[in-house]
Amino acid sequence: MRRLLFAFTLLASAVFAQVPKSLRTAEDALQAERALKADPRNDKLAGDILEFYLNRWPDPKLHDARVHLLMWIIANRPDIDLAAAVHDPRGLLLNPDDKEAYTPLREAWLRQTALQPGNARVLYNAARCLRLTDRESAANWLKTAANYDTETTDYSNTLARLYAEALTGVVAMSPFEEPTRLDSAVTQSLFARQVKEEAMQDSILGAHLGWSVHLIAMALRAAGLTETDYDTVAEEIMINAANLDYPKPAKIPVLAQFYRDQGLKVSHKILPKFPEIEVKPKDEANALVDFEKKITADEIKAPIKVPVSVMIGMDGHVWKAESPLGAEDKMGKFAVNSLLRWTFKPLRVSGEPVQVVTTFDVTIEPVPPEKRKN
Repeated sequence: MRRLLFAFTLLASAVFAQVPKSLRTAEDALQAERALKADPRNDKLAGDILEFYLNRWPDPKLHDARVHLLMWIIANRPDIDLAAAVHDPRGLLLNPDDKEAYTPLREAWLRQTALQPGNARVLYNAARCLRLTDRESAANWLKTAANYDTETTDYSNTLARLYAEALTGVVAMSPFEEPTRLDSAVTQSLFARQVKEEAMQDSILGAHLGWSVHLIAMALRAAGLTETDYDTVAEEIMINAANLDYPKPAKIPVLAQFYRDQGLKVSHKILPKFPEIEVKPKDEANALVDFEKKITADEIKAPIKVPVSVMIGMDGHVWKAESPLGAEDKMGKFAVNSLLRWTFKPLRVSGEPVQVVTTFDVTIEPVPPEKRKN
């Protein structure tokens, strides 16, 4: 028995020794795959190989090798956690339009979800890979996975992405999640209507969904796939999410960046539809919910006050902050970066959301002597 164990150890060592330090060629990848099959739980190695193929996915010479590896992963490691292994989870994705390869992969994932209906990681991986062709099943897998695994937070983000792809009609995408084909019928489907209604009742899902729709809208403009501007849909959902949280600040601040991104557009820019009102700093201070209690800097010997002009959005988050010291001034940057994290009770005038404009004096204090850097 000891001889057999010793022989196996030598064989395993020989296989591992053949793993290249870096994967640069197809032969390197094949050597790494042989080592992976001898050590199927080696997620780091699996991630290295998957990323090798992901970064070269348009190369037709590597297509079959990539599909072969994906089939092996589904059969042997359907519960692989690429994020935990610090690898790109998109390594598992395949474009549904690659029908000859996608069909057997889809069937393999469906078998695994049937065999392991209580394995959160299997359900998550299957949902990500099949979310464009099996939307309802994928949504249910993600919700089930979230119930089994309460510590992972990515389920809601992935569910929002799945819903966003339905609302924008994405039916095919590259492994890098770049949309490659749309179907307007999907946007009018019962599923699309249902997911929007669901998001309109949940502020966290709504914020994630609105932001995902916005990201897809940017990708669609870059690819020139549609003339429809889905930012209008994104804005509606995100504003509703903020209103659901009122009178507290929105749980997830997405509107500020959304409106900033409009400046990147050539046309059809969406501007905030909320009137601006000026509020005295002492009055607005009464609406403060959370703020950085103390800001310190090594460069100063005595406390200084930096005035910062702010715009507080209808969601209670600071949408804009500027210091008269200028964008390049270090103390001004400290003050501005601090204020961007402050939150306020959202203001309503006659029941309507508004943007608040005011100015705060931010105090920056010297670092105590005992905490100064040597």
